[in-house]
Amino acid sequence: MLLARSRLILHRMISYSFNRFHKVVAIALLFLTINLDYSNAQSVRVKNSDFQILNGALVIFSSIPNDAQASVVHTNHKGEAWVLGFDLPLVRSVNYPGYSTRLDTIYELVGLQEVVLTKAPVNLGEVVITGNHVAVYQRDAVVAVQVLGTSDFEKRGAVTVKDLLSQELNMRVAYDPAVGGSSLSIQGTGGEHIKILMDGVPMIGRQNGNIDLGQINLNNLEKVEIVKGPMSVLYGTDALGGVINLISKKNQSEKWTGSAAGYYESTGQYNSDVTLGANIKNTSISLSGARNFFDGFDPDNANSRSQLWNPREQYLGDVKITQTIKSAKLSLHSSWFKEKMIDKADVIITPYYAYANDQYFYTTRINNSLTFEKKFKNESALNINAAYSIYKYEKNTFRKNMVNLTESLTPDLLDDDTTNFKALFFRATHSYSRPNSKWSLLSGVDVNDEVGEGKRIDGVKHRMSDVAGYVSIDFKPIEYLVIRPAVRAIYNSQFDNAPLVPSISVLYRSGNTWAVRSSLSKGYRAPSLKEQYLFFVDNGIHNVQGNPNLEAETSTQVMASVEYKKLWSDFILSVEPGFFYNNIHNKISLVQYDVNSLLYTYVNLDKFISKGVDFKTKLAHHQFTFQAGVSYTGTWGTFEGDVEQPNVAWYPEFTTSADYTIKKTRTTISVFWKMYGERPIFIANADGSVDRINNDAYKMMDVSIRQELIKNRLTLTGGLKNIYNVTNLSSLSGGGAHSGGSSSGTPVGMGTSVFTKLTFNFRG
Repeated sequence: MLLARSRLILHRMISYSFNRFHKVVAIALLFLTINLDYSNAQSVRVKNSDFQILNGALVIFSSIPNDAQASVVHTNHKGEAWVLGFDLPLVRSVNYPGYSTRLDTIYELVGLQEVVLTKAPVNLGEVVITGNHVAVYQRDAVVAVQVLGTSDFEKRGAVTVKDLLSQELNMRVAYDPAVGGSSLSIQGTGGEHIKILMDGVPMIGRQNGNIDLGQINLNNLEKVEIVKGPMSVLYGTDALGGVINLISKKNQSEKWTGSAAGYYESTGQYNSDVTLGANIKNTSISLSGARNFFDGFDPDNANSRSQLWNPREQYLGDVKITQTIKSAKLSLHSSWFKEKMIDKADVIITPYYAYANDQYFYTTRINNSLTFEKKFKNESALNINAAYSIYKYEKNTFRKNMVNLTESLTPDLLDDDTTNFKALFFRATHSYSRPNSKWSLLSGVDVNDEVGEGKRIDGVKHRMSDVAGYVSIDFKPIEYLVIRPAVRAIYNSQFDNAPLVPSISVLYRSGNTWAVRSSLSKGYRAPSLKEQYLFFVDNGIHNVQGNPNLEAETSTQVMASVEYKKLWSDFILSVEPGFFYNNIHNKISLVQYDVNSLLYTYVNLDKFISKGVDFKTKLAHHQFTFQAGVSYTGTWGTFEGDVEQPNVAWYPEFTTSADYTIKKTRTTISVFWKMYGERPIFIANADGSVDRINNDAYKMMDVSIRQELIKNRLTLTGGLKNIYNVTNLSSLSGGGAHSGGSSSGTPVGMGTSVFTKLTFNFRG
């Protein structure tokens, strides 16, 4: 019986193998007998003027005499695209952001053609994505976008985003040397109203409403895109005042690249970073790491242990892996940040001890994102982004024995605390944008889930979730007019009455000379977890508590600008006047609630208004660039809902920058100058009266020289910062959560310093 069953199994196996063999042979014979017609195949390989492959270029094949037959193809990781079944002649269009469109009429077959694209004319501007449906030139952007690239990083000697933005018009960067955090305001609105993105992913971990821009390094960024004004429709909460999108470096096309840089500044700054990249077929990998070290600085007490500007040490790591499969890309991006800052105290000496109570502040940021991009033949695109972010802030107080230099934690539990934030983010967008079409569409959905816990978050874990859907349509009734209506619908787990957030923007272009932009936008911001649940009480010095009864902020803003560009010979001149008006309802502010207990808490004010005008001009040539700008901004608000600011607080700003390149020696000389005008500050007293103080005007000026050596492989940059030696701003502090009134100056700079940076690039 067993033998018979074995024979049966063996017979079935032989029969199955024989049948499978016959199927394989039949399929092979079928392929051999089919006559595939490649006689009219069209193929192309796309490169730039540096002979680098352009992956993802848009190639459109159209029949002649009409485009009844058309096909859209994207180049693969080899820069190649092809199409079958087209009769000759045909028209081939090759498009890639940042390059001029290449149009060719094909009359005969010539095999694989190599097409070289050239850089787009300078009057088109940079290619931008923030606030727009797809990547477009600045000239064609419905929403005005400012771009700062790697050349700006180098010329300004900037290490962090804080350094980069400090010279920009109508943008004020302040730095608190005591706690080490920086704050930013745009057009009079504070940092809590400015959304900071990394490749479109929101950054978490705000201190006093601000993301510390001094913790964002520039070593792995390609550019920074800035949109001023409400962008709540596309980017959600925290975008009432503007958006700053940090764009990481693109996937490389070379087999391998690398760079190493060292930076020194005489105030005690020592930085170094290294970047490596490789391209293996359709996989791109980049790795980078950096260390920033600041030794602390006090312009008035150089030998003091306790310093005005506290020492800090930062470590950064970044990895990005991109896999390209035909017209789809899958990218994994992970970045890490670790900072230690020390607030060294003065030594206390007794007959028995010599010690100091030092405070250590640790900040950790981990951001992980996974992005999927797919381009379709109908010229639509799908973009999906999932991210997980971690932010951790720790404070420890150590008693340091100055005799044997040992350290131990102080016994008071209020001297130490830890705050944790974790966030899940998901965004999916679909865009449709066909060249020469009368309309384009962007639709999407966002999901944000944030959890916060810690001693400063009242010791309890809190969660807030936000789900939103939005749609934006570009309608082009005539060639140079674009009308963009957009709307966002929001669900918030803690604020169920979130309104629809609409906006309408208009762009009118008259050729390449005139561009007129205007917009009417609504904004929305839900109170943060910290504003609702903060509990910061220690040793009778701090008494700051959140308010769980806060209402969400809403805003209305009107903006308009006119841009004129004139191109002649090798020169380009641009002039851009504009104005803005932003009205924020239920603005959240920190106020003194109880004079006796010095309790500070967050409340909704009735109104806050910022408005103003600005004027920018730029003259550019192959060898030099000159830019200048002036703005006049006013703010007005109410205090605790019933006390009004007596009048608008107007203040001016002036900026000028220029650079000149000596072509023969490849030397670039740059100058940056900014004047901060006198700024009124209004302070509400306990009796309901309002006092006015004025922050004095001051000027900042930097100069740098950039020298390229060894065929651009080595770059040496050096210069002076803060030439006017500004250290303190003369003003009267009106009190705050951390200190009482004081006549001492407010620190704004470390005085004049010398810096130098050496960068080595290599590639293969």
